[in-house]
Amino acid sequence: MKNLPTIVALGYNAFLGLFALDVFSEGLSIAEMMVGLVMHLVPNMVLLVVTILGYKKPLVGSLVFGGLVVVFTLFFRTYTDPIVWLLISGPLLVIAGLYGWSWRYGLKND
Repeated sequence: MKNLPTIVALGYNAFLGLFALDVFSEGLSIAEMMVGLVMHLVPNMVLLVVTILGYKKPLVGSLVFGGLVVVFTLFFRTYTDPIVWLLISGPLLVIAGLYGWSWRYGLKND
């Protein structure tokens, strides 16, 4: 159970990465596709760093994922549609809660 938040975070990261694949259907040059792919994957890179941090320190992971809920909600404007919020921002709230639960009940990853 101690690895559950990390497993969920990695699954969410993989799901979010699927949205980066749309750069291949836009009829762009190879260079433009690579730039677009890197730009689309920046949130994934941030989430990966936060997941590693949360794995080592669950309290920090909980707080940072909680902050990311606010950032993703405002930056990606997921507040405009409840379904979009549930798909994009909602899992971050669940992950923050799982890391908080892991920290609160002393489930260490040592």
